[in-house]
Amino acid sequence: MLMVGTVGPFTAVDGSDESVSTKMRVSVRSAKYMSAAELGASHEPKRGQYVVLTLTIKNVGNETGRFSPYGAMRCQDGAGARDCTTRESVGGRDVDRQYAPGQSVTGSVVLDVVRRGGTVTYFDAPGRPSFTVLLPS
Repeated sequence: MLMVGTVGPFTAVDGSDESVSTKMRVSVRSAKYMSAAELGASHEPKRGQYVVLTLTIKNVGNETGRFSPYGAMRCQDGAGARDCTTRESVGGRDVDRQYAPGQSVTGSVVLDVVRRGGTVTYFDAPGRPSFTVLLPS
């Protein structure tokens, strides 16, 4: 399990050929809880709390791989696991993309969580968890 300030490996598939996979690395840079006003969001979060998860994604393998967090990150709390990604943005670079070998991008994903704490898991393929981040409380 990853926390802010830690790095971990995961395997990603090529978006154009899912039979091809490559080694990737995720660095969890920060997790910042924000209100809708601080985020500049047009509406309040549906579940209760926005958290901006800043990640560096790097392809450390020999093949192209993708990282597509939208709809593929599930937050776990006392009520169970559910998709917690949003289309809200804090600007900056988008981490949702294909990564060539050696390519890296640092950017943020805005999540809508029930409360502070808990975990968020990224699933590269249905039913296959790639990595889990422990959110700060």
